[in-house]
Amino acid sequence: MVFICFLLLLNFGPQHPATHGVLRVIGILHGEIILSINIEIGLLHRGTEKLIELGYSAALIIPYLARLDYVSTFTQELLFIQLMELLFTYYISSVASLWRIVLVEFYRNLNHCLNITTHAIDIGLFTTMVWQFEEREKLIIFIEGLTGTRFHSALLLLGRLRYSVSLFWIESFVYWFINFVISLFLVNNILTNNRLWRTRLYEIGIIEKDICLLYGISGLLSRSAKLGIDARFIGYEFYHNLSYSLY
Repeated sequence: MVFICFLLLLNFGPQHPATHGVLRVIGILHGEIILSINIEIGLLHRGTEKLIELGYSAALIIPYLARLDYVSTFTQELLFIQLMELLFTYYISSVASLWRIVLVEFYRNLNHCLNITTHAIDIGLFTTMVWQFEEREKLIIFIEGLTGTRFHSALLLLGRLRYSVSLFWIESFVYWFINFVISLFLVNNILTNNRLWRTRLYEIGIIEKDICLLYGISGLLSRSAKLGIDARFIGYEFYHNLSYSLY
């Protein structure tokens, strides 16, 4: 009896969005069994660090940073600007700091519209993406109205925002927010008690509080384990003057 062993060399990535600095996996498979796997992490493209070393000013460097994360461009810019302000002891007013927080949370909602709905598609639910991508597009239009661009905002400068926020923009945003809350209730009604959603996610991959402390897990994952730590309140912009529930 002759046995023939067929092995498959699988190159997963780098593909979009993995080429933006996420992941590449090279594995050897025997059927569905993984015999070996080689993981490469951090394929950062464009040589951003080297471009910064050319001696550009802070204003010219900022647009490079936005391209490190296409769904959190403002957050990437803010990290760099905060570092520069710390190094050169720039003063920033409370109003400017508060607007930074508003825009960071703005992008957080933008990300959740992408994350939750595409996650739902992965387990067979499509409707939520149709609803929330419409709201996500409205958010992007707000960004374009404020900065003149859809994705790469380049909104920050040392100590201030590059552009002022108009009263009309604020009024339009409040009107959108009211309708956005309504759409969130619709998504909640579809997903929270959905049989597929609960079967595939409920009590799956539970992270205990001790694991969070051991591995330094922060953010939403730590708060889901009832670890009441929010790094945003620790010397981060104007957050320490705000109060809201962590759960």
